[in-house]
Amino acid sequence: MLIKGLEAAARGDLNAVDIVWVKLKDEKGNVTQIDGVTLSITKGMYKDLLSNIYVDVTNSQDAGALTVPAGQFEGTSKIRSKTKIFGKTYEADGWYHKEVPINGLVRSVATDNSFTSELVDFGKTGAKSSI
Repeated sequence: MLIKGLEAAARGDLNAVDIVWVKLKDEKGNVTQIDGVTLSITKGMYKDLLSNIYVDVTNSQDAGALTVPAGQFEGTSKIRSKTKIFGKTYEADGWYHKEVPINGLVRSVATDNSFTSELVDFGKTGAKSSI
């Protein structure tokens, strides 16, 4: 997800959050970007999802190097967390790196292997308007 307004959200203004696009990767490795009118249909759901997430970090350890589509990251940290959302609890291992903006997440894998999320790209200069 490309999210704008997180600085204001961190100060409590959740209305400032705007989701610019969402990228999803299917089981064959094809990446689809959802934006514009298509995203506007589900944007409210994504914003609600972001504002209702509760995460409990249970442990942290050094995890060394990790390679994902966005590149190789040396010196990652691995964290086991439990996330409560929509009344259900999900447990996952996440690999984080200090060079990745926003939350540092590089890869996440559910402990029951029901999902995997990997960083496909990132930047440090912010979103650019296409308008």
